[in-house]
Amino acid sequence: MKNLKLSVVICTYNRADILRVALDSLGRNQLFDIHEYEIVIIDDGSTDHTEQVVKDMGFLCGHQYYKIPHAGRSAARNRGIKEATGDHILFVDDDIIAPPELLNEHMEWHRKHRHSVIRGPIINVTEHRIPEGRAVSWRDFSAAFFCTCNASVSKFALVDIGGFDESFVEYGFEDNEIGWRLREKGWTMHFNQQAMVYHYKPELQRDQLDGMMRQARELGRSAVAYYQKHPHWKVALATGLHPWLRWWNKLQANEKLYQYCLEKWQEDPDELPPQKRAFYEARIFRYNYLRSLEEERDRVASEESAPSATPARAPAVTAPSPPPNTAGETERIVNKNIRPNVHVQSKKAPGEGP
Repeated sequence: MKNLKLSVVICTYNRADILRVALDSLGRNQLFDIHEYEIVIIDDGSTDHTEQVVKDMGFLCGHQYYKIPHAGRSAARNRGIKEATGDHILFVDDDIIAPPELLNEHMEWHRKHRHSVIRGPIINVTEHRIPEGRAVSWRDFSAAFFCTCNASVSKFALVDIGGFDESFVEYGFEDNEIGWRLREKGWTMHFNQQAMVYHYKPELQRDQLDGMMRQARELGRSAVAYYQKHPHWKVALATGLHPWLRWWNKLQANEKLYQYCLEKWQEDPDELPPQKRAFYEARIFRYNYLRSLEEERDRVASEESAPSATPARAPAVTAPSPPPNTAGETERIVNKNIRPNVHVQSKKAPGEGP
């Protein structure tokens, strides 16, 4: 059986109606040859009508659907990697809308840039459609090496490093972590400005505020886990754990500013000017993230010092020298069920010669 050129892996959890739009844009409206790609949908234990949405979709391309017990993003994506039959895998979120050119742009750049991760802009929109005249701005770019909302790489690369680390069960940084290991293995990243997706981010509603704050706290804990696995100064800077950022973090986590923003937002968010609303929401999120970051760092430091008879020291995060290139060692292989495509026998990406 001939392998496909591309598998689009999309993981979802209880967002059936949002998923419907994403699947329509990916499975019915792409310019890419429908015989050369598939969509792999991993349903991470949804309790809504996700399965029915997939059944009713009417895909023009091939597709696979798997419903698994709820296990989190990393485990779901690893299942997607395992089931994918394409030489390359494109990860997207279930709340994106893909322009017709998306798959063409990713694969064209893989032809030009071998052994590479290809990323594209992620354009946030408040309406669930592709807007007219929305230009790409600096806000649509990210310094992340790998972002699962819109990133593609060869299946071999993902299998070679053992897939996603399934110890990341809370929100955030699992894609940064796999990106770090891909870079350590020598994969480069290229950013194609034409390979864009539109990311549906409606305005925050009153009943969603607690969820947003909970997500920020999960992100803080995941940041500490990321740094523990890769204790490099670049990770410390990216997460806010670097000692240089200590005083800046204290300013951003100011209790009075947080309470002021929280009260102003709760009065009537719909009546706030957009810029003020965005400022208040950013401050609320940042405060919860930084407080969680500090608490988790202290907890980890306390656990590390507990077996020792020496007094507990202040939990300062250091910035050590870059670690040796150890990606791919046994302890990094987090999902041994992932296997390369049968024809992949070398360290080269699929389709790039012996």
